Amino acid sequence: MRLSRNGWIRQPRANEHSFVIEKLANKIEVKESVEKLFKVKVADVRTIKVYAKKKRSRTGFVHTKVMKKAMVQLEKGYSIE
Repeated sequence: MRLSRNGWIRQPRANEHSFVIEKLANKIEVKESVEKLFKVKVADVRTIKVYAKKKRSRTGFVHTKVMKKAMVQLEKGYSIE
């Protein structure tokens, strides 16, 4: 699990962090691992699957990776540093 770029953009507004997670991970596993790793309380977890996009290169077309993201909202009074 790692922080994605949007996690740094959205963090100050809604106390929300974005992580790139394993494709088979569910919301409960994400919540437990964030609480254990960062010692915070999680209020809400939303997941989204980001599909591959077609990109053009010199040799033709290539596809980006398929990934899954989790948007984790923390309870008031908690923060990830």
